Amino acid sequence: MANMIFAGPNTENVPQVKEKIAGAAFLPGAVVVMDGEEFVPHDVAGGRGRYYVAQENYLAMKDVTDEYAIGDLAIGMIPLDEQFFYCRIAASQTIGEDTPLASNGSGLLVAAAAEDEVLFYAEEAVTTGAGETALCLSRVANGAVPAA
Repeated sequence: MANMIFAGPNTENVPQVKEKIAGAAFLPGAVVVMDGEEFVPHDVAGGRGRYYVAQENYLAMKDVTDEYAIGDLAIGMIPLDEQFFYCRIAASQTIGEDTPLASNGSGLLVAAAAEDEVLFYAEEAVTTGAGETALCLSRVANGAVPAA
């Protein structure tokens, strides 16, 4: 399992981030958006908008399995071209390498449907069971990319 959400490239010193209060509970690797002055899970299934990837809370010495609670200071990484992240895949998914990924409306990623906006592409195969999520090495999709 990954121990960090940002996966590179190592030619960039650190990812660009924003720090905001968590307005809801979410795990590192979740796709989040700003709601006023808070980070909340991306809430538009198949949608796009301005989004971030929740980083592990290294400021509090937490890892990728430690959930942000409401009121925690959350770290959102700004996905830039050519960057890789370990993004959180929703339950009951079978994702293959190069599968386009879209938001499920709860801050998690699923295989994109024809009408969805693609946020990332899977760089590895991942299967999740009922009620479980997993981290998947993912590459940022450039521009507004429809799945079909």
